[in-house]
Amino acid sequence: MIEVYCDESRPESLFGKNSKDRFMVIGGIWIPNKERENVKNNIKTLQNKHNLYGEIKWKNVSPSKIEFYLDLIDMFFMIESLRFRCIVVDGKEVDVEVYHNSDSELGFYKFYYQLLFHWCEPSESYWIFLDYKNLNP
Repeated sequence: MIEVYCDESRPESLFGKNSKDRFMVIGGIWIPNKERENVKNNIKTLQNKHNLYGEIKWKNVSPSKIEFYLDLIDMFFMIESLRFRCIVVDGKEVDVEVYHNSDSELGFYKFYYQLLFHWCEPSESYWIFLDYKNLNP
């Protein structure tokens, strides 16, 4: 059993030509179910070491937190069973009207599908966790 934790950045890039963001990124971390507690404990240990708590957000990287994030990256490379995959979508190149029936949300989930379809093995079982996203701001 593999658990996939997904998140996205800048989905509003698909909402129209007026978006200030050009690129959307959809990514996921693939963790074998039996490794989840080990990974969580490693992250908690790092948070305690650096006195940082709460949700980890890459937009919060700052000079005062850089050592935590560097340790976090090192942790990911040390745990061989972890996999990270992402796709980057150029919102300026997406024709929502033609390919997604003028439905940005439909386009958004089609891209999610592409990420998962190309990286999930048919012989494996998955639990997939998507981040809640309000796509109609």
